[in-house]
Amino acid sequence: MHGRARVSIGFNRSDALSMSFVEAMAMGSFPVQSSSSCGHEVATPGHGALFVSPSDADALASALQRGLTDDALVDSASELNHAVCRTWFDVRKVRLRVLDAYERILDDNRLHSIGA
Repeated sequence: MHGRARVSIGFNRSDALSMSFVEAMAMGSFPVQSSSSCGHEVATPGHGALFVSPSDADALASALQRGLTDDALVDSASELNHAVCRTWFDVRKVRLRVLDAYERILDDNRLHSIGA
């Protein structure tokens, strides 16, 4: 659905990194996301996505209208977000980061076991 949509909305009072947000970025749909998420850590606010307060319905309506009418913003965001997804979410890169994290946990546990 994100691949067919022009704009995707994620509007929650609290949300970490929403997978729907990531899917929108990857599939070319312009993300409008609540500012309570950590999506701003991977998407450039105002360029790759719009972030609005989850308690501000007027800001949501304005962001939605901009996403529906600003072709230059949506087109450039699609390119920018694809590049971000290749950097942050490429399965090979994620695999290496996960394996590294597990190795650090194991090393830390070994150090604690030796000192115990």
